[in-house]
Amino acid sequence: MPVFPQYSPLLPVPVVIPGLHPGIPVQIPPLNFNPPADNNNIVEQSLQDTDMAKERSMNPVLFTGQAKDPGAAEEWLRHFINYCQYREYNDDRTKALFKVLMVGAAGDWLESLSAPTRDSWALLKEAFNSRYKAPDVVNYRSARKKTSLENRARTNRLTNIIRK
Repeated sequence: MPVFPQYSPLLPVPVVIPGLHPGIPVQIPPLNFNPPADNNNIVEQSLQDTDMAKERSMNPVLFTGQAKDPGAAEEWLRHFINYCQYREYNDDRTKALFKVLMVGAAGDWLESLSAPTRDSWALLKEAFNSRYKAPDVVNYRSARKKTSLENRARTNRLTNIIRK
């Protein structure tokens, strides 16, 4: 087997391929490695990737209309409106995104609305609230139940501290 000169990643390397005549070296092209002139480009790209990931995590999620939490629809709508304001969407674009995010039972509900309601963001938002917003009594009961559970947990922690 022939001895090759010292390998450099920037120069072609002669290689003997089995099955070919050993006296015929094959040239492998050099690696196409171009290091950046400075590390600022790498850091800048990394920051842009991070910003894009954060922005993607802010995107509103699909709405099915089947959440068990009574306040889930209100929370979803609040996040959706905040997102559209952040992106500076006008009413038409907001309405279009809203329609895309309604799936399953919520999509069926949306299709059942009259054309004037579907074509107006204000009417669409009002229809959404009347359909999915939990009644104040349910919200009161949920808040009261949550407070009761928090108080019970706090009492249990205090009891455990006293026993120690």
